[in-house]
Order: sequence, then C-alpha cells, then structure tokens
Amino acid sequence: CWSPNFRPRFVARLCFEGFLPICSEIAGGTGLYVLLPKLHTRRCVLEFEKLHVAKSTRKRSRAFTVSINRALDQVIEGCIEQHGQDWLHPPMRAIFTALFECHRARTTASRRSGAHDSDLGTSQHRGNGRQGAQHSPPGGRGNVNGGAQGEDPLTGWSAPSTRMASFELWDREGRLVAGELGCINGCCYTSFSGFHRVANSGSVQLALTARLLERAGFRFWDLGQEFEYKTKLGASLWPRLRFLERFRAVRHLPSRIHEVEQDLDLLANPAELLQVPRPTAEQVPRLTAEPDAEVAGRDAAMDDDPRAMGPQQRERSGWPQDLGAPTQKRDTSYSS
Repeated sequence: CWSPNFRPRFVARLCFEGFLPICSEIAGGTGLYVLLPKLHTRRCVLEFEKLHVAKSTRKRSRAFTVSINRALDQVIEGCIEQHGQDWLHPPMRAIFTALFECHRARTTASRRSGAHDSDLGTSQHRGNGRQGAQHSPPGGRGNVNGGAQGEDPLTGWSAPSTRMASFELWDREGRLVAGELGCINGCCYTSFSGFHRVANSGSVQLALTARLLERAGFRFWDLGQEFEYKTKLGASLWPRLRFLERFRAVRHLPSRIHEVEQDLDLLANPAELLQVPRPTAEQVPRLTAEPDAEVAGRDAAMDDDPRAMGPQQRERSGWPQDLGAPTQKRDTSYSS
C-alpha cells in the first residue's frame, strides 16, 4: 500500500500501529514522493536478556560517551552520508524533525506545569479522567495550535503517542562517530536507521543503546528487518502476529527514558553498562568429590533392575526391550 499523506499526525499513527514509514520518490528526480507503510512478515527483535556483547566491544566502549536526543539532525545527516538518501527523503526528514520538536515542546511545557517526568506522554487523558493505558489514540483531528491539555498538538491525540528518539556515540574529543534514530511507543523502541564513522564504533553504539533501553525499562528493542549483525547481537525473528501482540501490550506503558537521558554521569562513562558482574560465592557451584546420593542410588538400581535402564542400555546388557528374561546375561566374571 502507499499514500501521498505526509502529515506528521498520520505518520505517527502508522508508527503507533507497528508500521515502519518508508518514503520513496516517484520516477527518481521528479521531486514527487509517496509514503510506503511497511509491516514485515517477520520482525527482528532483541530481548535484553539475550544481548551478546563481545569482550572487545566492552573494552572499546571506554573510549566513548553517549547521549540521547541530543543531535537528531546530525544523526540523520550521518545516515544519509553512509547509506545515501535511500528512504530519508526531505518529506520524511521534515516529519521526523516535526515530531521530535513537538515532543520537546510538550516536555518543556509539562515541566513548567510541574508534571513528573514519567507523566510525559504516558499518563491519564487529562480533562476526561480516562486512563491512557486502556485506550488507543482517537482518530480525530487535533488542534495544531496547541490542542487540549495533554494532547499532542501535531497528532491531536491524548497521551501516549509516538515520539522520535536518537542515540549518539561521541569520541572523547566530542566528535559524533555513530548514532541511530527511531521512534518510541511506550516501552518499545523501534530502530529506523543508523550509521558509524569509526571502525567498530557501530558495535559499541548498538550495545550501549541496548543497555540504555534496558535501564530505562523498555521491554524489548524492535530492530525491524533482519540483518546478520542484529542476530549476532542476540536478536531473534518474531512472526508478525507475535510481534503485534507483544507490541500492543507495551505501547501504552511508561518508560524511564527521560531519567536516563538526564543521567549525565552514566552517559559520560557508559562502559560500566557493559561490564560483566563477577559472580558471588553463592552463585558459584561447589564441586564435591562424592557423587550425589540420589544419583548414586539410581545408578546402583540400574545394575539390578533393567526397568531403570534406557533402551540402549538394555540392549547392551542383553535384556530384550519387553523387559522379559535376559536373552544372554553378561558374564562379568573373569576366567582363570
């Protein structure tokens, strides 16, 4: 399917329903664009407990710092620099910037009104008392000049709504060396595109982004289309229906992404996120010289009772499979 509709309200709704918004130019060079909503039959998803971080990546991470939502425009430029314009055509870039700035404006307004960070885009429908976690965003038009209290002025929805996000990796000289952009729906982050400028910086950025999302309470990371580097990270493929069920279950839930975004000590020294904790004494299994009593008793029982043996053990011992009398009992004695 395709659409000529490039309103931020429409694109945000597509993201909220699990689609990836793709922009394509008609007959290259015409300057005419269409929107191609994409919903893969299989989605590449990372569950954080399955994250694999190479030892070399942990070591390299000490040379970098990270940030969240600090340089969206630079990240978009980096993606185009590495991949070409591809699907990040001007209408798509304008939408992403508009959605990003819209959420930033809402955040600033909410802080001034004294709202808690966790209430930003994730709490009640203000003015009607209904819980946002129980209702999908309404389809009606919103007031683009500000809307009702608690509404997104671009999407016209009461919270929660889709928000743009960027993750940036910087070297110690303050140069942007890797990054990615995507969208957040509740406790799910969906990647759109990414880039890297320094060897191995992409692996560090991916690993740190995963740990930051986990720290912020996200349930999983939607990586979109399958690629080898994603599966090496620990991601697996989910059928479309499974993805949609899980996605819809978490897209209303609040995250702590804003708290993590403001944790400057963590972002300045992110390598600690990738360190492997040393096991405690209680977690290290103790080795004993004597076999477990239950195991020893079971092994002894097998010597006398063929019913305790497996089929292959019975065959080697000369017992038939029907557990009747042995066809030829082994002679365990030695002839002189």
